[in-house]
Amino acid sequence: FGRVALAQNTAEMLPTAKFIAAFQNPDGGFASAPGGKSSSTATVSAIRVLKYTGGSIPNPIKCIDYLLSCFDEKTGGFVPTPGGVPDVRTTALAMGGLYELKIVTPDLAKRTVEYISKNAKEFEEIRISAAGMEAVNLVSPEGERWAKEILETRNEDGSFGKGAAIPRETGSKVAALLRLKYKLDKREGAVAAMRAGQRPDGGWSPDGTVSNLDSSYRIMRAFFMLKEKPDTDRLRAFLDSHSNGDGSYASKPGAKDTAGTYYCAIMKYWARQLDGEPALVETVGFTPLFNGKDLDGWEGNTDLW
Repeated sequence: FGRVALAQNTAEMLPTAKFIAAFQNPDGGFASAPGGKSSSTATVSAIRVLKYTGGSIPNPIKCIDYLLSCFDEKTGGFVPTPGGVPDVRTTALAMGGLYELKIVTPDLAKRTVEYISKNAKEFEEIRISAAGMEAVNLVSPEGERWAKEILETRNEDGSFGKGAAIPRETGSKVAALLRLKYKLDKREGAVAAMRAGQRPDGGWSPDGTVSNLDSSYRIMRAFFMLKEKPDTDRLRAFLDSHSNGDGSYASKPGAKDTAGTYYCAIMKYWARQLDGEPALVETVGFTPLFNGKDLDGWEGNTDLW
């Protein structure tokens, strides 16, 4: 079963990897759409899609150079494009990219955490900041306060939000709490609320009306972190309904961009994992060429190394 499933996963996902790889520009960054301008956020999205679909960055050195060129030395934050203004969301996403590229240094991690700890105020900023800090394996000095603020909005049964917004808000806040290293209690109520929100088409909605990829992604992130399953068959059908047939996925009808492809590729990876299928990324994804310590696995004249 493992080899058959892996072959199917490879055949399904490599067209997505090929599609995204073509978005890399000569400056090393990736655009959000073909022929567009590079940005740090699109670059990080592309890096993650390539990882989870078994692809590779066409020019990794230029990609590293581009992402580092978006670091703002003065503030410790990251900017959307070189010379721009730093913000919390861009900085947190860049932290994930630094991790995937294996170029996180203690000083860089420290400065970015200081930046987002100082500047993250609203929940959406805190949520994405928690993701960035998780990527570099650091905790903000504000983490305990942030978790407390989130918990103050929790319902008695463990869910979050009101009415039709409960599934999305529950997924968003549960994932943030887990990333802030909070040991979640009342998880049964949270899981039940998210399961109840899955719509007949397999996705989730922000308000009980039309399913969308952003809400589905947030809730699936929480399911994956909790190692709990929704109806993955319905989810896969929902994601396939966004396919353009060329490896890309549409965030909205007719679109060919990194956003829709990012959401669908990552959620398909989570669904495979929750269904117990082989992890494509662990088998045909990124492979470190050097362990950072010795020449294990290498051949050649050691007098030259």
